[in-house]
Amino acid sequence: MIARKITGIIVSLLIVYSFQAAEISKQAQLFFKEALEFNASGDYASAVSKYIEAYNEDGGVSGLSDEGLLENSLRYFKKILKENPQDLEILMWLGTIETLRGNTQSAIKYYQKVVNIAPTSPQGLEADKEILKMETEIRDQQKSKIKKKEQELQKMNQTQIIRDNIRREMEQKYAKQLEAQRSEISELQEQASKLKEDIQKAQDENEKIRKEHEALKEKNAHHRRMYLFYKYRKGK
Repeated sequence: MIARKITGIIVSLLIVYSFQAAEISKQAQLFFKEALEFNASGDYASAVSKYIEAYNEDGGVSGLSDEGLLENSLRYFKKILKENPQDLEILMWLGTIETLRGNTQSAIKYYQKVVNIAPTSPQGLEADKEILKMETEIRDQQKSKIKKKEQELQKMNQTQIIRDNIRREMEQKYAKQLEAQRSEISELQEQASKLKEDIQKAQDENEKIRKEHEALKEKNAHHRRMYLFYKYRKGK
């Protein structure tokens, strides 16, 4: 039964395994080698079965090159499905293969067909369990993504708050400096205005002295003329 073959398989579309073949258990490597041999001989049902055994033994095999095993098996079972669209075993095989390939949504579609055709059959019950696991896994992945985005947003907000605080501090600092400069400029303007007034007063005073000097010169000249006049007149 395919239900027994897929027991224990948990494959996530969003999980990527990173490893080397040497790190995979010897038993898993043996099953994987047999799977490749079945694949090479065209016995895709046996190839997938051995691949599942290898995967259940060590999930790391999903990162190894399967030499087209899953792709070949997918085409093989799809071809059979065209001739027998209601075949529960074939639908389960296809769901399992798509699961192993990481195509979760496609796998769910095959499993859902099994549930729709025979919900109370062993295959239907097993397919329903697989759908539930995958949907739960997808929701968990989505929650994880949302949480990560929220954390990134929170970090960005915190960064923005820090930037705003720095900007306000700088603005306050430069505002004080600017106010001090404005005060200095105002004082300089007052000093310049006072100096201008002093210069104007000095110019007015100079002008007054000049006029007084001119008047005094004119007065002296008049006295001199009068002196000369009386002098010469007296001499006559």
